[in-house]
Amino acid sequence: MHGDPEETHTVLRELNAANVPALNDYSHAAMMEYAVVEGDSKKGEALGLIDRDKLAQTISTLLELGLIENDIPLDRVIDYSILPAEVGSLTR
Repeated sequence: MHGDPEETHTVLRELNAANVPALNDYSHAAMMEYAVVEGDSKKGEALGLIDRDKLAQTISTLLELGLIENDIPLDRVIDYSILPAEVGSLTR
């Protein structure tokens, strides 16, 4: 996320012509502004953190919207035991 994103933007454009420079610049800036990838350390977030409550809410929302037919237990979606210790401890 840090440094020159142009190499990534080039690959994205090769994969999909709709990934024009303005879109890539906007997306990168938004991900940085909202700490989408690395999280906000002031809120206890970290790279790789997948919050149980947020994931459960996402599943609930997908169910409510009819995008999935049945509730999905979290242990079928993610295995928290494979996360690095420093991230895994944040998921409890």
